[in-house]
Amino acid sequence: MAMMAIAVWFIWSRYQASKDIFIKTDKTEYKRGENPKITIENRFKNNICFSSCYPYYLEKNKEDRKFTAYEYGACYDLDKAKDCILPGRAKAFELFLEDISLGEGIYRIAIPACIGCSIEENFRKDDWLYSNEFIMK
Repeated sequence: MAMMAIAVWFIWSRYQASKDIFIKTDKTEYKRGENPKITIENRFKNNICFSSCYPYYLEKNKEDRKFTAYEYGACYDLDKAKDCILPGRAKAFELFLEDISLGEGIYRIAIPACIGCSIEENFRKDDWLYSNEFIMK
């Protein structure tokens, strides 16, 4: 019975986190060479932290809402929790995409998040967070 209660709590907390963490781009359309600026707002009750190796993935809509992530090279450092956002706070940053050959299409940003982590703790992916979709022309 206790295991069932723990499982229900874990599922509910992940659902709540995905409802209370917002990621949005500054625009809905970009021209080739422009870098999206994103804002992550944490309305959740816990810290959210991001990976030191792969803080975000760029995904392209391949066919009817089936997104595929661009492949990144191997990370040779330890993957630590980095760039945490406290509850009630927001963080904004620019994504530099010049190293990725982007074609026209619909994209989104996928961010693996560690919920309730502390900075420099080993990173664990508790949830995936997604930005709004945007068009690259």
